[in-house]
Amino acid sequence: MSGKIKSGYLRRYQKRIFGKNWRREFLILYSDSTLAWYEDQGKSKSEGSVFIKDVAHLIAVGEFTQHAPGRPDLPSGAKLGHLIAIGSKQSKNKVNWFLCSDEEDLQ
Repeated sequence: MSGKIKSGYLRRYQKRIFGKNWRREFLILYSDSTLAWYEDQGKSKSEGSVFIKDVAHLIAVGEFTQHAPGRPDLPSGAKLGHLIAIGSKQSKNKVNWFLCSDEEDLQ
């Protein structure tokens, strides 16, 4: 990974064995197009990552997420326009779901 382009907190949807939830996580977009998410800012080991250049055609935002598989329910007060779906090349049904708190996070 190379230099940071943007970083900040978003919510990421996570399915677990005994439930599902939206977790607040720290994301970093690197200049090589890696998007990595961490449990908290300052953590050195990422919880996951995706190489955006490889999946650019699998990204949907807002109302365009309606056809992505497994779209989760939004938490109370969240807006559909703030939802981001990033598909996976490894699995057709694997989608990483992120929720911005406002339009500024989408920029």
